Amino acid sequence: PWVPDQDRAENGCVIIVHGMYGKIDVKDPTNWPKECADAIKQRMRESQRGEPNICLVDWHEAAQPATLYPLNVPLPKPLAEDRLLENVSAIRPQAQEVGDLLAFQLAKTIVNNHNSIRQDRPIHLIGHSAGGFVVARVAVLLNKLGFFTTRTTNRQLLRVTILDTPEPDEELLVELPKLWPTEFCLSSGKIWSVPF
Repeated sequence: PWVPDQDRAENGCVIIVHGMYGKIDVKDPTNWPKECADAIKQRMRESQRGEPNICLVDWHEAAQPATLYPLNVPLPKPLAEDRLLENVSAIRPQAQEVGDLLAFQLAKTIVNNHNSIRQDRPIHLIGHSAGGFVVARVAVLLNKLGFFTTRTTNRQLLRVTILDTPEPDEELLVELPKLWPTEFCLSSGKIWSVPF
């Protein structure tokens, strides 16, 4: 459960989503989503601009579709142990379902708690690996629902960062960049933006 702080709503909102093998562990100082959130907080404090609301999305159970929907297909021993093929084949639709749920939860929070997430303040969606499919779906669906739309707000208010997402599809490469500023980052250090 996440309840955004109304005092931080003035400074916007950051949503961070891990990938297929990630997990949110706020007690582990090396957990990358927590490290990222802490770095954002620190930088905002140093700049004296104020901390945004930060949500770390833990979808580790849903990010392992083979545990939820096992195919019960005999596999060679190394593959049977981690069910990699099953997870990879089912991760995109699973991530999109999680993205739908997250988008509806954000929309509900905006509507019901008018001051906790504001449409006139920045929101930044960050997704790593399969988490990129989650945040892409969130951004596209929020636009379809009429939130943070280019008609009612500054286009720059919603930003999306995709980190090492494999096999990007049309939603990621075409639809998303037409709606919102989108950065694609690779672990090689290469960063490119798709301007529309």
